[in-house]
Amino acid sequence: MKSILLVLIVSLFSVNALALNCHGTEPFWSAEVSDEKVDFLDFDDKVQSTRITEVKAASGFTSSFMQIYVNARGPVAVVTSNTCSDSMSDFAFPKEIILFTDMGVRYGCCGEGVLPEGGSY
Repeated sequence: MKSILLVLIVSLFSVNALALNCHGTEPFWSAEVSDEKVDFLDFDDKVQSTRITEVKAASGFTSSFMQIYVNARGPVAVVTSNTCSDSMSDFAFPKEIILFTDMGVRYGCCGEGVLPEGGSY
């Protein structure tokens, strides 16, 4: 019982260690974003991995609303807690992302999708 409680406590304080799954359409891509790195997979299945040196909030915003993932070259990704639509499904996603890659800037959604009230956009 003590070990289960310990695992629960550690997991509650390790939320930042979990990766955020994101995706976008036109062109199709996906990304896994964590405090350590961003792994970007484009429609040709080429993986671009970028190390993250710092995660910070934009001035005037809390980190629970906006997180900016940066490295020595500058911003790698900006994730906000705005409801997002991928325009391909009827799902609403809890976060949106702007991702800066070697292949250009990508916009997409992150997190588990749920059907919005009323069933569609």
